[in-house]
Amino acid sequence: MTPNYPQEWDKVAVGMNQSKVHKNIPTIDKGWIEVKGFEQDGKNYGDSYWNLAIYYDQNKNVSKIVKRYVYRSFGLWNRNIIHE
Repeated sequence: MTPNYPQEWDKVAVGMNQSKVHKNIPTIDKGWIEVKGFEQDGKNYGDSYWNLAIYYDQNKNVSKIVKRYVYRSFGLWNRNIIHE
């Protein structure tokens, strides 16, 4: 059974500005935006995890939200469920 992702992730919507995202998800990793072009958060369950990636447009408004559930088996990913 797939565990639930953090409920605060549902507080983010396309069109929301970056500062409101940071207020709603205080655990978000802001360091990735300069390197990869998105911010991310995650919830680890040992052999599986949820990952949230938030992409912004040039005005720093959310343009895309990707929620991924990944199950790792023997160090390899064998399931990747993408919710957009």
